[in-house]
Amino acid sequence: MPSKQRVISWLSLGLIALVLLVVGFGTADRAESAQGAQLATEAQSSGASLTVYSDLALIQERRLLTLTKGLADYQLSGISDQLLPDSVYLEIPELAGTAALVVAELRYQHAQLSLDRLLATHLGQPITVYAPGGAGTYRGRLLSTQGGIVLEDENGLVRVIKDATRFTFPSYRVVHSPQLLLKLDSPVAGPHPVQLSYLSGGLQWQVSYRGILNAANTQMNLASTASLSNRSGLDFKEARLTLVAGQLHRVRQPRELGLTSLEQKAFAPPAPLAERPSFEYHRYQLTRPVNLPNGQTVQLAFVSRRGISVEKRYLYEAQISPGVQVHILFTNPDAQDQGVALPAGLFRLYQRDPDGLLQFVGEDRIAHTPQGGQVELTAGTAFDLSAKRVHTAHESLGNRAARDSYEITLTNRKSEAVTIEVREHLRGDWQITQAQPEYTKLNATTIAFTVAVPAGGTTTIKYTVESRF
Repeated sequence: MPSKQRVISWLSLGLIALVLLVVGFGTADRAESAQGAQLATEAQSSGASLTVYSDLALIQERRLLTLTKGLADYQLSGISDQLLPDSVYLEIPELAGTAALVVAELRYQHAQLSLDRLLATHLGQPITVYAPGGAGTYRGRLLSTQGGIVLEDENGLVRVIKDATRFTFPSYRVVHSPQLLLKLDSPVAGPHPVQLSYLSGGLQWQVSYRGILNAANTQMNLASTASLSNRSGLDFKEARLTLVAGQLHRVRQPRELGLTSLEQKAFAPPAPLAERPSFEYHRYQLTRPVNLPNGQTVQLAFVSRRGISVEKRYLYEAQISPGVQVHILFTNPDAQDQGVALPAGLFRLYQRDPDGLLQFVGEDRIAHTPQGGQVELTAGTAFDLSAKRVHTAHESLGNRAARDSYEITLTNRKSEAVTIEVREHLRGDWQITQAQPEYTKLNATTIAFTVAVPAGGTTTIKYTVESRF
């Protein structure tokens, strides 16, 4: 190569190296700048505050952020995968009331899933595994991923699969590890504790009650359980928990609770509840922290009372049910008796037999019941009581009017006399012209007869009503 060409080549190589060096420094500077702007923070491992409604939760937690004064970008991870992005609220508690931390821009994104993360989140859950050898397809509960895929099938057989090639996971267990990308306008710089609050789906609760009647059906011991379901994608440790009962207005249809597919895990009963009104609802604050793993339903001891006075009644409503129904009535203790408002829920009734064993006698649902409110439960249909309702006469009284007569026969095959309340639902503008025995008007459309039926005997009710429509 001639000398002149060699000089030009060396100059070209030098220029290229210089350009690469400059570009490299610029890229490094930009990377360092981006790294300084993206401050990744994880949620605290414990101590979050959860306020759970019927199908929604308010999650509040503190994080330590290194703030940049003015506008800067931040990345928050460790949040619920059912977060409502427009509900996110950030504040610096120490500056509350004097200066605000402004969320200038917010983006919500999901991280990429990985096989390791999917397997980790499905421990204890049913999955399907495909392998080239043996049966080829295995289904069972995932016990471990150490040394292979360890499954337990429905017969209790444990199998280790070391050549798994494909997996199928139930969709409700897939967790995405989402992130919040924020542009914050901060009035201060440096490390500061920041309060993060947001609404999230995936956290729900409901109450079930258990009433144990004495042999005479005059008293009942009441216990209840709050079932708290977590499908938010987060594990909560030592969370401060508040449960809110009441019907919040939501601008969407509420989702069904759907607890049957979740693993249930019972924890030790919490300390007594602190119950108090909140706005137009009632909130129940547990006085000790609770652990709530993702994908599980935690059973928590709730309201309990002993020695509640109850009354058993028999009711016949022909337009509602063909048989004589057994009702259990009690009054929810008021504040003077240290009672609390009862949230709506399923109420199961039991009674002890002479051997001391519990017998299930029926179940019903109760509505939200305030202190001092009355609860009426339908336990079932009385076996030894029957009723027959006959429409004995009908007469037209001209345009849009009629006269009708009815006869109701009540039969008691018990060895003791009983009292049965009979309710009749009437239509139009009505007037009773004849009734035996006397009746009571309950409301604009309902009358009631309260009659005694002797042991092994019958009692008959007759009445005539004129109605205009």
